[in-house]
Amino acid sequence: MRPDADYPEKCCLDCGKNTFEAEEYYMIHNHLWRQANPKVSGMLCLDCLEKRLGRKLRPADFTDAPVNEMQAKLCHALEIRLYGEAGASR
Repeated sequence: MRPDADYPEKCCLDCGKNTFEAEEYYMIHNHLWRQANPKVSGMLCLDCLEKRLGRKLRPADFTDAPVNEMQAKLCHALEIRLYGEAGASR
């Protein structure tokens, strides 16, 4: 199975990165998502989300949805954004 072929909706709207393979599933607060993606639907990898926001993501940007903690165990880039360098690999 090729997730990019079977699930094109999982690819980043900007760079095309396969967020399915990269384990970049996350939940940020709705107002931030609407700011970055006014159309609301679609996926953005973490790097492209930051580019659209014009800044690095901070822990407070993420909701307390369980998906964030679960995916941070699989995606180091998300882990760093959620917990910072010092809290990564907890």
